[in-house]
Formats: sequence, structure tokens, C-alpha cells
Amino acid sequence: MKILITGISGFLGYNLYMSLKGTCDIIGTHSQNPLNLEKWNSSYLNLANENEIVKLFNYYSPDLVIHAAAMSKVNECEQNPELTYQVNTNATLTLANLCDSNNSKLIFISTDLVFDGKSDDFYFESDKTNPINVYAKSKAKAENLLLTRPDSNFTIMRMPLMFGNGGPFGKSSSFDLIEKLKKNEKYSLFTNEYRTPLTGGEAAKSIARLLNCPEKILHVSGNEKINRYDLGKIICKHYKFNENLLIPTIYQGSTRPQNVSLDCTLAKKFGHNPMGLNEQLNHF
Repeated sequence: MKILITGISGFLGYNLYMSLKGTCDIIGTHSQNPLNLEKWNSSYLNLANENEIVKLFNYYSPDLVIHAAAMSKVNECEQNPELTYQVNTNATLTLANLCDSNNSKLIFISTDLVFDGKSDDFYFESDKTNPINVYAKSKAKAENLLLTRPDSNFTIMRMPLMFGNGGPFGKSSSFDLIEKLKKNEKYSLFTNEYRTPLTGGEAAKSIARLLNCPEKILHVSGNEKINRYDLGKIICKHYKFNENLLIPTIYQGSTRPQNVSLDCTLAKKFGHNPMGLNEQLNHF
């Protein structure tokens, strides 16, 4: 099998490569940082350029595409909405068309942020999306475009907050936290933003198990609903950092939902088996 991973040098892309290498031929694309792969080095790809996407896809003719690349920094997306939709929405539709023409499957990596966070409960795959920032709106629009194509071979995988090792180029918020704590510097974390986090390694392993899943939408998340501050305390305890360096902060902006905890019961039926947070840290 030949698998194309977009954004392979990013946080999730790198973890996907590490999880899948040796099991198939892997092709990867990057936007800034090239990655040396087993068979082919990653290829530069501008996802805002449809012709480049078509050319690269037709050259490699992959059996499966894991579309992990995205503009994902919330503030950057707010400042560049047109480019965000080109990269996150239009490119996804282009890849879906190419996969259809090649009888390939598309795995579209989406986000828990497609929900508005107004519910205190866990969100299920069937719950109505209502994104509140440009990044999430661009992802939700891509989801909706895919869902209008019931005969296409795709799975939307909504991912939670991810932390841990992202390779030489992919950095998560936990990386910044740990670097600050190593220097005994204070770090602010929100107490009112709840997620169901996974390490990048755990997320990638589960995605690899779910590649052949027939479902159109899956939540690939952890089991535990937790806010960023409490997650920071768990990381502090694990690495024996000074917990007093953490500053609990209340988010008062308008672009981040308060609770986007995902229910992953459906994914578990197909092989998703997330470890607890403490155990995940042991496999960081």
C-alpha cells in the first residue's frame, strides 16, 4: 500500500510517519520543513495551489491519503481567513476529488473545535457542529462538503488537543510548557477550556488502526475530560517540576470554546484504545 501523508513534518504528521513506517510505502508533503523518509524525501506542497496538489497526487497515485496538513494556529487563521479556507477547505475537496478518481481513500484530520463548547457533556459524532473561529469553520466546511458525497471513500477523524513529542519540527503546547518549566519560568494555563487530550504518538497509533474503518466520522480522543491547567499539573508531577510555576488563568476571549470534550465510544469499536493520561506520559 502507498500512503500519502500531507504535513508529514508537522506534529501529527511526524507521529503518523513513525507509526506507519515499515508497514507501507509512505509519501509525505511539507510546507516549510522537509523530512527525510525511508523511500522518498518529503515533497514541498502549497495547499493553496490546486494545480500543485493535482500534479503531486497524479505523480504518486497513492492508495490512501491522510490529510493532516492545515493552517491550525487560531490567531493566524483569524487574520488570514481567505488563505485559511483555501488551505483547510478547498484543498480537502481537491484531494477528495482526486481520491475518487483513483479509487483511493481519504482520511481527513479534523478537530474537536468544530463544536461551540456550550454543552457540559461529551460530544458525539452525530452532534451538530457550530464552530466559533475561522480555523474551526474552515474544518467544519470541509467536513460538510465531504458529507455531501456519501459514495466517496473517506473518514473524517476529529482529533482532540494533542501533546508530547512531535519530532524535529512539530511542536505542541506541552513543548513550550516543558521548556519554560525547565528554566523555572512561570506559565499560564486556562482553567475553563476542557478537552480530551492524547499524545501525538497515541493519536497516530489509533489512526493507523482505524484506516479501514467504514464510518464517515470518528472521534479519536482520550477518555479523560480535563482543562489545560490540570493537564499542566499532571505534566509537572510526572517530570517533577515545580507546580507553583503554573498560573491558573480564565480565558475570556471569544474564539475558543470552553468544552469540546469528545466521546470516542464509536472509535473504540474499531480498535481505538486510548491509555490514561499518566500512562501516556510514560510513553512520551
